[in-house]
Amino acid sequence: MAGIGLKCFGFARLVSETDGARTYGTGMLVGKAIQANLQWQTDDSKLFADDAVAETYNGITGLEIDATADDLTPEMEMLMLGTEKDDETEEYWDGGDPGPVGEYGYIRVLQRGNFSLFRVEIIPKITFRRNNEDMQTKGQNVTWGTAGVHGSAAAVFSGAGKSRFRKKKYFSTWEAAYAYLLSELNITGNTQGLTLNTTAATVAAGSTVTLTPISVPTGVTATDLHWESDNVAAATVSSGGVVTGVAAGEAVISAEYKGLVARARVTVTAAQ
Repeated sequence: MAGIGLKCFGFARLVSETDGARTYGTGMLVGKAIQANLQWQTDDSKLFADDAVAETYNGITGLEIDATADDLTPEMEMLMLGTEKDDETEEYWDGGDPGPVGEYGYIRVLQRGNFSLFRVEIIPKITFRRNNEDMQTKGQNVTWGTAGVHGSAAAVFSGAGKSRFRKKKYFSTWEAAYAYLLSELNITGNTQGLTLNTTAATVAAGSTVTLTPISVPTGVTATDLHWESDNVAAATVSSGGVVTGVAAGEAVISAEYKGLVARARVTVTAAQ
């Protein structure tokens, strides 16, 4: 199956580890995932005897990851990178120490033909630091910067003493994968669902209908969501949830906020 998407970076700090059992604090979702680049570190060692190679070891010794999201909130920087806040001045300080050890997870979207599969990947022991930052403007054109971090994972060990760096679990539905990710990362603040004011609407070509988010986290409005139409030939949707009928047909409009997804099927009729 081909990987076609990446969603929902999350992180939780490691609180304690005893005899291979790990306890994590409350986790948090980073934001909209953009990219993750994993590099496996290997040790290609050779044992020579009588001037010939007698044994070869080519095992995995580490895992490095470069991850990019659309933003890192101050709360996430404090949790994931160890940024410190001065409560008196309300200033945030980046220090020179590496970030805290914790658990990192995300969801990969896989597809073959019309069949989708969702794979949750969890790295149980990793520490992050900032990547270099690039910020610039040129005339009236802005080059947008994204939040990049670099992580170094350490192995955890099975009862048989085997080193392990990442675990994966597959799901046939997005909702099941998302619930598992929240559970693994001990995230309790993002369990509120996202729904729209309707799951089905009808609009004439050339006219508009507005979809409104309800049951969303406090303070979230329509413009905070990522809106998308799966059939722009039939209907388009604005950044505020305004759906415009283009031509007779059907389109599924999706609204997403940090992994929470709601959908509405819009039927477009011919212009009157």
